[in-house]
Amino acid sequence: NVSVLDLKKLTVIHTIPLRQGSAPWQAKTIPTQGHLAYISNSQFLKTAGESPLTNSTVSLIDIEKGTLVKEIAVGCGSNGVTVDRQGKRGYVVNMRSNNISVLDVQEHKVIGEIQTDEAPAFAKLTLDGELLVVTNLKSSTVNVVDTKTLEVKKTFQVGVPDLLDSYPEWGPGDTTGVAISEDRKAYITNYRSHSVVVL
Repeated sequence: NVSVLDLKKLTVIHTIPLRQGSAPWQAKTIPTQGHLAYISNSQFLKTAGESPLTNSTVSLIDIEKGTLVKEIAVGCGSNGVTVDRQGKRGYVVNMRSNNISVLDVQEHKVIGEIQTDEAPAFAKLTLDGELLVVTNLKSSTVNVVDTKTLEVKKTFQVGVPDLLDSYPEWGPGDTTGVAISEDRKAYITNYRSHSVVVL
């Protein structure tokens, strides 16, 4: 389920049930539709690498009403999710199918796919929405995607591939999080080799 919090009163407003078998992982509100949010459902079993190669979903929820609006079928093992500031496109990172599902945010449906390196974990957009920076856990690389063409423009090796210690439930790899500053620098975390790479 998903809990909606009132951060002024510090209380739970709603608890929204998701469909049976969901494993909600990350939430992202839609900037132009503030009452709506996407929730990625990873459906991981035991470890990320042992999870089923069947489609996961993204849940569209109404924060104000406290309801589940619809389920959107995406790739396998959906993990990170992000939406551009213009509220036009969303991007769902699918760790098991090695791709990103591209969403039309007005219609709330998949309109394309972007192939990535192995086990993509999270993604962030530059402020202008022109570039999507994707971290790939297993290959420990970063893909930089042109959001106009939906093609990978460049790939960087930033971590150590196939590391296993610690937290083996994630599966082998190193590279996880990403944050992007206003001056177009990306900060990439490698949680097993204990480093931050700046692009």
